Amino acid sequence: MSRKKNISKKIPNGRTFQTKDNYFYGAENYRKPNVKGHYRRVVVVDSNKKDELAVVKLTTSKKGIPIKTYRQGKSKIRPFVETRDFRNQPIKRNKYFLENKSSYDFSKYELSQVKKLLFKTSKNSKLNSARVRKLKDRK
Repeated sequence: MSRKKNISKKIPNGRTFQTKDNYFYGAENYRKPNVKGHYRRVVVVDSNKKDELAVVKLTTSKKGIPIKTYRQGKSKIRPFVETRDFRNQPIKRNKYFLENKSSYDFSKYELSQVKKLLFKTSKNSKLNSARVRKLKDRK
């Protein structure tokens, strides 16, 4: 009996995207001063068959948790899963979320580190898990 996985065929987990902070749900009025273009990098931690994405923001701030093997440890993550855009629609590849080259992708090891952090050790692990379950239409 074969099981069909509920993940995107077009966008692999670990792929990175460029966007702006004000394209996320709840941050519509945020404007980063003196910055043009898509400046925020996000990484896909999960997806569903409809190519809807669950992403995590990458940051360089001191508040972030470092991923030592990705980009010489300069990139860090904030342990919050995002699944909605500023229009309260699921996050998809579109003009607001632009896909990066595959050279920027997270490796399987780095992605497993991020998932472990998000779903097991983070203070928000229950909220993160609930968001991904809702994305995948599970109860």
